[in-house]
Amino acid sequence: MPDGTRLSMAEQHDLLRGRVSRRGILKGAALLSAGPLLLRSAAADAATPMGPRWLSYGNDPQAEMTVSASIPGQFKSAMVEYGTDSTFGSSASLDVKGVPGVATRYGSARITGLSAGKTYSYRVRVDGQSGETGNFTTAPAEQGPFTFTAFGDEGASQTSSAIVTQIAALQPQFHLLAGDLCYADADGQGLPTDRLKLRVWDKWLKLIEPVAAAAPWMTAVGNHEMEPGYGPQGYDGYLARLTTPTNGATSCPATYHFRYGSVAFVQVDSNEVSYEIPHNLGYSNGAQDSWLETVLRDYRAPGSGIDFIVVTMHHCAYSTNRPHGSEGGVRDHWTALFDRYSVDLVISGHNHSYERTHPIRAGVMTQQVPQGASATSNLGTTYLTVGGGGINITTRGFYQGQNTVSTSDPRKGKKHLTAPANWSAVTDTSYCYAVCTVTPGTADALPTLGITVFDQAGIQLDAVHLLRATTTATPSGGGGSDTGLIVGVGAGVAAVAAAGGAAYVVMKRRAYDD
Repeated sequence: MPDGTRLSMAEQHDLLRGRVSRRGILKGAALLSAGPLLLRSAAADAATPMGPRWLSYGNDPQAEMTVSASIPGQFKSAMVEYGTDSTFGSSASLDVKGVPGVATRYGSARITGLSAGKTYSYRVRVDGQSGETGNFTTAPAEQGPFTFTAFGDEGASQTSSAIVTQIAALQPQFHLLAGDLCYADADGQGLPTDRLKLRVWDKWLKLIEPVAAAAPWMTAVGNHEMEPGYGPQGYDGYLARLTTPTNGATSCPATYHFRYGSVAFVQVDSNEVSYEIPHNLGYSNGAQDSWLETVLRDYRAPGSGIDFIVVTMHHCAYSTNRPHGSEGGVRDHWTALFDRYSVDLVISGHNHSYERTHPIRAGVMTQQVPQGASATSNLGTTYLTVGGGGINITTRGFYQGQNTVSTSDPRKGKKHLTAPANWSAVTDTSYCYAVCTVTPGTADALPTLGITVFDQAGIQLDAVHLLRATTTATPSGGGGSDTGLIVGVGAGVAAVAAAGGAAYVVMKRRAYDD
């Protein structure tokens, strides 16, 4: 039997769920430490029939919403009632799922056929007993300003609770969580010996309810969602609790995308490309890569109405933080796609700190954008590490002018290939969360994605504005095949120049053609 450190998540699932012989298990006795954790039943934390509630978008945020709730006690039936006023008027049954070793069950109802830009009241009913009334609002049909928040690496701590309280006061339209949700898998190594503390899931769901019961909580998976023995990728526990849109990559259940106004949001599974923690490496056999390119191409097609593309993932393509640094697998698989389809912003966690890069294309900084300045996002992607969501903070600091990059080359070690990093703009070893405000463009102003980052006390750490030019631009000398300048484009170019962007060439042809 192979050593446990070399088993994929799928192989661990087969082992820990009894799909090998008892004799085979005994041969791998070193792997059995996870067995009691999987078999232990976590008692319900309360005798009440209803636990916390949380929301997520369906495939179309204008017309679909998923209402989820935990149910800690025994019950016969569960449903959600909803409507445009306190009389509700419509209902949907909860699809209830269980998790091995956990007494709590988790229900979700995908509600469709809603009206765009409309506020609905809802409540969960279990065996005829009604829970607290909540409200949700669908995405508007017309483009307009909106706010979303983001962080990664949350956990269920006093600090994460304080950050949730601050976000609740902001009343964002939705929240993005860049992986490592609750840390029920305390180790996050993707190994059979990982310690699983399954009750933490319920503690975390209760913690996020002040925001998640009113604003969709849109999550990506991190390495701490890879729970050994819980499905081929370790995601069964995550998927039983968190219901996501169903438009992801084939065989990649934690991937999806959605559109809100003029912004496209794409959630990817960076565990599949991670060299640092490789137990899900390559599990889709390229399906996620192909899906990602198709999604990005469609959002950048003429007439799509999309200004900004925001990608959320767990691992960092660019980070100078010492513990994890940069993930070489993300660079090898996806950053060229981000360049090709002009992704504006990538939000990550994994490193428990804050870092913003200057805009990057082909691994090279294209503009210097200090705090408070504006960046022309057509010229390069801004990478944001917001891994201070509450679990703990990295105290080892940052490399100055360099970074470590995880590698799959055994001759270079696991993640000790140093490389220049003049692209690092702002770093901070603080708990943190990002507040992002989108303002659509007008005849006189470019579309803007404003990013302000705060610590757990509400003190500002950083601010930057991304401006999206109405024409396709690449940095001068950036490797594109220049086909000539477009002249007379008016306010768009004037606004970019006023923002102090780097020199650029505007292309006649689309940069997104095959």
